[in-house]
Amino acid sequence: MLGLFSSSRSCGRFFPLVPSLCAQLVCWYMALSARPLAGLPLTGVPADALGRGLLPRAATARATALREGARSARAPQWARAPADGCATVDHPANPLILPHFGEWIIADPTIFIAADGRWSLFASSTGGTHWYVSDDGGNAWRYVDTVIRVRGWAFGPEQAVRPYAYHDKATDTLHLYYEKFKFRLEPFGHVGPSSVIASKRLPARCFTAAGATEAECIGPERWSDGPVAVSASLPWETEKAPLMMNPFVFHDGSQYVLYYTAGQVWLPDTKNDEPKYVGRATAPSLDGPWTKMAEPAFAPNPADPWANFSVCSFKVVDGDGGGPYVGLSQAGYILPNGTTGIALQRWESDDGVRWRLGCGGAPVLAPTLRTNDWKAAYIFGFDTVRASDDEVTIYYNARSGYFPGVETVGASRLRVGRRGRAE
Repeated sequence: MLGLFSSSRSCGRFFPLVPSLCAQLVCWYMALSARPLAGLPLTGVPADALGRGLLPRAATARATALREGARSARAPQWARAPADGCATVDHPANPLILPHFGEWIIADPTIFIAADGRWSLFASSTGGTHWYVSDDGGNAWRYVDTVIRVRGWAFGPEQAVRPYAYHDKATDTLHLYYEKFKFRLEPFGHVGPSSVIASKRLPARCFTAAGATEAECIGPERWSDGPVAVSASLPWETEKAPLMMNPFVFHDGSQYVLYYTAGQVWLPDTKNDEPKYVGRATAPSLDGPWTKMAEPAFAPNPADPWANFSVCSFKVVDGDGGGPYVGLSQAGYILPNGTTGIALQRWESDDGVRWRLGCGGAPVLAPTLRTNDWKAAYIFGFDTVRASDDEVTIYYNARSGYFPGVETVGASRLRVGRRGRAE
């Protein structure tokens, strides 16, 4: 029965096809049943929910303990990442953001740092794409608003997931690219999930502390719609379903480059699909037109034990300004015993087109496979921010188990060489 709701995130991730009340009931049940196994406290809940007895006693105790602990540890100290650039170190307060009340997933974080140093993080759940702020990008993130909401319940909602924030410095505008998902029911046509890469836009000053109070910056309706960047048209893009996912945009010095994912592969142990291929498109401006490569830029490799199943996304660590480049991919693998996993692999390139695997193909950030760990099973969507001359911070969501499991947002650091982001 659960397989009926399978889509790009299916019942194992976002429940994009289930009416809101049912989705919340199912997600809440799974959250409560999964969290004791994962050892995760229930935070992201309204403060008054604790007092009103809306949570089980054990969950209330865990949430209270974490809230108190967070107050006493606002600025934990990072350790240095290994010098070889082939392993990461965790933020000492991981996980940093937990699902909202009644949900069990917060996913695909992307970061923007405003002119006044205020940090914004966007991440998605069953309810849409949410906005959080922080003074320093650490463990004290505050929820602000849901900037892209679920809408249109006929035959399933129009969902907004997998965001990526790109700052157009020429116009000082933040472009929030995302997967615009819809369940389609066309007479004599497509029946099932479909998505495109769309975008929303808002002046970048709206993300400063002062700008956030301006009338034209308040509320999701203030975001203007950009044109659809790409939709599924190539055979490999429509494998299983015409879904376009995981956008990443940068300027290579001469043109804009968009990486995205398409195609679907089934994860039997989590009961959901994940992306299979990474595509690449280029454009002279952010308004397009985008020209897609005919073949995937990255695809599963049966000879690679860490990417023999899928390549779920790809992002460039230092994008704008030209190479040489370091990139990270979500590599999906299946072990001989049938267990699946997703980890991050490191890539290097001189021109941003031809990529070679770094670290001998070994993951730089992998699931721990430890019981009661927040990232036991999968490393999912991510974004990167320069932390120092030679380190980046990777913000990502991870999953605590297979089915069911809880997805939360954390951060790790990686050495990538002494090259700063061209801001």
